[in-house]
Amino acid sequence: MGIIKKLKETAEKGVEKGVELGVRGFDSAKESAKKGYEKAKEEERRSNKISATGSTKDSIDDANKVEDKSSDTIKILKLRLAKGEITEKEFLRSKKLLEE
Repeated sequence: MGIIKKLKETAEKGVEKGVELGVRGFDSAKESAKKGYEKAKEEERRSNKISATGSTKDSIDDANKVEDKSSDTIKILKLRLAKGEITEKEFLRSKKLLEE
C-alpha cells in the first residue's frame, strides 16, 4: 500500500501544479490582452490626430489630382482632334465645358 499512497500523493501534487500553471498561464494571457488593447487604443488616438492634421494636405492633393485629370482630358481632346475623331467645333465645345 505504500506505493499506491505515494502514487496518489504524486498525482495530487501534479494536479495542483497543473492548476497553478494553468492559472499563471491565464493571468499572463489576460495581461497580454490588456496591453494589446491599450496599445491598439493608443495607435487609434495617434491615427485620429494624424487624420485631423493631414486633412488640409489631403485637400491639396485632391485639388492637384483634379487639375491633373483636367489637363489629361484636354490632352486627350487634342489627340482626338489630331486624329480626326472629332471636329474643331466639338473640340472647342468640349474644352469650354471642361474649363467651367
